Amino acid sequence: MRIAVQFAAVAVFVTIAGSAQAARIDVQVNGERVNFPYAQPTEVAGRVMIPLRGVLERLGADQIHWMPRRQEVLVSGMAGDIRLRIGDRIAQVDGRDVPLDVPPMILRGTTMVPLRFISENLGARVDWLADQQTVYIATPGERVAGYREELPVQQERVRRYRYESESRSATVDEPAARAPDVVSLFPRPGVTVDDPRSEIFVQFRSNAPVDLHSVRLYVNGRNVTSDAEITRRGVRYAPEEDLPVGSNDVRLTFRDFRGVLSTQRWNFFTP
Repeated sequence: MRIAVQFAAVAVFVTIAGSAQAARIDVQVNGERVNFPYAQPTEVAGRVMIPLRGVLERLGADQIHWMPRRQEVLVSGMAGDIRLRIGDRIAQVDGRDVPLDVPPMILRGTTMVPLRFISENLGARVDWLADQQTVYIATPGERVAGYREELPVQQERVRRYRYESESRSATVDEPAARAPDVVSLFPRPGVTVDDPRSEIFVQFRSNAPVDLHSVRLYVNGRNVTSDAEITRRGVRYAPEEDLPVGSNDVRLTFRDFRGVLSTQRWNFFTP
């Protein structure tokens, strides 16, 4: 009897999903966009639903087991086990019951879970920018204050040689109106975030010739470089105190291997 009820619930939620908002929702984990080959993130009953696979692996899941007869998913490896049942508003996290705003569902063959579940039970930092239709997820291990990546000397020399060989015509100290080695900003320029301590992230393009020792990050005019994490992938800063209400100004400066200066500046708002 319970199985019949569960399957009926699944049918209802699939119907709801079919009427969900069709706008594309982008998902980024630690600054990298997640590609979903099948079902896409979608909004159901006012909640953002994210495909289980493709996200949990990046958050440290060792194994994801699908049990079709029981309509259950067992996720292992994140400080315990997580058990989800399709159509059930109660999940089990390391043996304890955790309520869900919207139950898991199957959409186009992909198990979908609510964003709030990931935020509250997987130890990740999640920000939802409704006006940009973007979900940004940061894992605790990626938020390391005061870290600056050091490349092996030989690797650094190879990167410098390749870059200098490809282009030799730039003018030293010529500021760029738009930093060419930056591919994404978070929070997005001009948006209003919900969290007064929203993480700030700048993603560099792959193999960008950025001299990591030259990177400087300023938030509202204050140099926070020593508290930021600086790697080849980008720059990440997590404020330890609430940001001021209203507009917040972010400025990033860095040089390439030839000393050419680039500047990226934008602002976002906190309520």
